[in-house]
Amino acid sequence: MNGSIDLFGHSIGIEHLYYAGALLAVIIILLIYRATRKKKMEEETDESQVAEPKQQKSAEPVSEPEQTDVPVKAEALPEPVKNIVPVNSNPKPPELTEDRRLSAVIRLFPQIEHIERLENYESLYLSAEEIKKSVSALLHSVRMTDGAIDPRSDEKNDNIGDDLDHRVLLFVSECIEKIDSRYGKPVFDYKDYLILGNAGFYAKKYEKAVEYYDKAVKVRPDSIYALNNLGVALDDVGRSDDALSSFDAAIEISSSFAEAWYGKGYALAGLERFEEAAVCYDKALEIKALYADVWYDRGVAMSSLGRHEDALKCFETAAILQPADAKAWHGKAIALSVLGHHEEAYKSYDSAINIKSDDGEAWYGKGIALNYLESYEEALRCFDFALAIDSGDAKSWFGRGTSLRSLGLLEEALQNFDRAVSIDPLYAKAWFAMARICSKKRDREKAVSYLTKAVAIDRKHAEKAAVNEDFRYIREDDEFKNLLRAIEPEG
Repeated sequence: MNGSIDLFGHSIGIEHLYYAGALLAVIIILLIYRATRKKKMEEETDESQVAEPKQQKSAEPVSEPEQTDVPVKAEALPEPVKNIVPVNSNPKPPELTEDRRLSAVIRLFPQIEHIERLENYESLYLSAEEIKKSVSALLHSVRMTDGAIDPRSDEKNDNIGDDLDHRVLLFVSECIEKIDSRYGKPVFDYKDYLILGNAGFYAKKYEKAVEYYDKAVKVRPDSIYALNNLGVALDDVGRSDDALSSFDAAIEISSSFAEAWYGKGYALAGLERFEEAAVCYDKALEIKALYADVWYDRGVAMSSLGRHEDALKCFETAAILQPADAKAWHGKAIALSVLGHHEEAYKSYDSAINIKSDDGEAWYGKGIALNYLESYEEALRCFDFALAIDSGDAKSWFGRGTSLRSLGLLEEALQNFDRAVSIDPLYAKAWFAMARICSKKRDREKAVSYLTKAVAIDRKHAEKAAVNEDFRYIREDDEFKNLLRAIEPEG
């Protein structure tokens, strides 16, 4: 549902009104439920307090009148009327009693009864088992699983539930925290903590997820799901060593648990231990060969190790297994670009953009591929899309400047390179590009100044300047020569 309306001078999205209306309906139903229940309890109390009526003295029984033998004429009897319903008959429906109303509300929203019980568990003198039963019933009424997650589960939005689910989860979490605090330890079923942990994880509240997964492990130390999920959340909060320990514990219990191998590999990759990560990814794929996200992350590890052919195969497999996954096509495009297959890279970037049109990195990559294919005007449009998504992306300004320079628009190109270094002052390539343009314009002072900055950041630009034709106009300049001489190896 799209669009918005103007309310008292403020623009309000229709979808927000929809959720607000749904929430208001639930609140009204809850109030009706409570009022109905209160009224019923009051009536029951009143009835119990009413005194029984006093017994009257028994009177003599009244005998029925004796039947007389008075004859009745047959014609005086009315004609028998059978199965005749009046034309305008509208029989009154049975009255909807308080009990029926109460039952109807509970049938529509079964969570309400358990919410009411948990809110008043002390006054209702509920036992520990009754409290656990209500908590589990509420948690299993929402759209959230107690299953295993992996490092990329939070990128998917098919497990996050609706607004009512979130309200129920929030209520239960507050109730559980209060009761756990009272007892000084986790007292509920480990699956209840897994559901709350997963809810926190999908909401990207990783610290809260760690808290609940940790409770699940304390209740059930041999749960591979609890150990695995704890490892994923720990890695997300930067506790990589603890995460690896948690994954190892899960693998020790079940070496055929693919998610734990994947999680361990992902944590190792985050520590730039790519060789070890690749071994873990291979273990996961031995168990679960069609695990698309593992193929993707194995491709990332191969790219980081400079094994681009292997990376390309991994990304291709991921794209085959999950053709609607933009990141798989994006990874494939990058690998193709590195290998010099720019036409194929351009097509793969297109596939990624068709799935996720707001992927600024894909627009940038497509622009770079088009620059290599000398389609500069089309490349400019791609960089414009990338900058419309993120105007602070220095490399897109650099790419745009490269396209403009290739079209001979040097002044505009210089402005784009200048924008890039204003965002990222350590962008050596941009400083070098500015030096090239200033050299072609015979602006010796700026050319040498920009080149000096580029070389200070990355010395290889001095070697490039020595052979680049754009510097032929200042090659005999003493400052230029001194700059190149300063970076020559001694001896």
